[in-house]
Amino acid sequence: MSESIIASSALCEAEIYLEGGMAVPRNFILGNKKVSPFVVAPWLNDPAEQLSNVSNIIRYLRGEWPCFPFGSADAQGELPPDWEASRRPDPNWHRDSHGYGANSNWSLKERSVDKVVLSINYPEDHPVKCLERTITCCQNSPSVYSEVRCYPRLDATIPMGFHPVMRLPSIPGRAKIVLSKNSRAWTFPVEVEPGKAALAADQRDRPLIELQGTGGGRFDPTCLPWELETEDLILVTGTEGQVRLENYDEGYAVTLNWDEAALPSLMLWISNRGRASYPWNARFRGLGMEPVCAPFDLGPAFSDTSTPLALKGIPTGIRLKAGYPWTAGLYISVTSL
Repeated sequence: MSESIIASSALCEAEIYLEGGMAVPRNFILGNKKVSPFVVAPWLNDPAEQLSNVSNIIRYLRGEWPCFPFGSADAQGELPPDWEASRRPDPNWHRDSHGYGANSNWSLKERSVDKVVLSINYPEDHPVKCLERTITCCQNSPSVYSEVRCYPRLDATIPMGFHPVMRLPSIPGRAKIVLSKNSRAWTFPVEVEPGKAALAADQRDRPLIELQGTGGGRFDPTCLPWELETEDLILVTGTEGQVRLENYDEGYAVTLNWDEAALPSLMLWISNRGRASYPWNARFRGLGMEPVCAPFDLGPAFSDTSTPLALKGIPTGIRLKAGYPWTAGLYISVTSL
């Protein structure tokens, strides 16, 4: 693990790593206390030989990072018929889950006291030529601004997203997700982890608080953590470009703001000790609040096709044009409750 690069202002700081371009915004100053709302994986200090076969994105998991493309590189199992009918061949350049940049080392391009700029060149067969990532600690509020700029070498439609992962309290129900009243929810088409889902699969375009649990009846996914060991994915639309997580144990709220026109959906990755294989070992608890233009994490094979999401008018891929940079930004702010 490389040494971190620190950017800071009077009200917060960000610890930035070259691995995966991952950043951990932390030490947001709220009065007389400091708040660090982001996850750091509990296996980071496991012996190197144990971690040698773990993919880089999982091995170094922490904080927030950009995914270009957003999505798994693993072959998906059989999906519901209309999802399956929309599948296209996975492009040869999609070899890494959540993209080459999330699994490779970036280069330091520029740094100042409150800002760090990283860059990474993609393989020559990839439609993305390079990415540039800027993390800035704001001077007038406990906020961090994260930006990614893509320089395409080819025309392509690629799913993209930011991947912030938050800490959750240990006591069930002591945190709450707050979203627009107009938001609608979709659950992953199949179980994410067999036997570990709290929510019934393949629910489409429903109010978030009216989702059905696997045991029947309504299940409100906004009150976290859950008591059971679970692994669930929810895609939320109609977010108005904002989501807030209230942590009642520590008395703060972390709010994400982004351009909904660029990233029209929010994927909620609710991981509550539901993965038993190494390095997870049923010890990881976190909440991914991930602004995306993507078909869940199904990847490029489903990003420019007639999926159930696309038929509802929900964009699932960024339309890149060779030679024209594309930029998206994410504000991360913390306030007291």
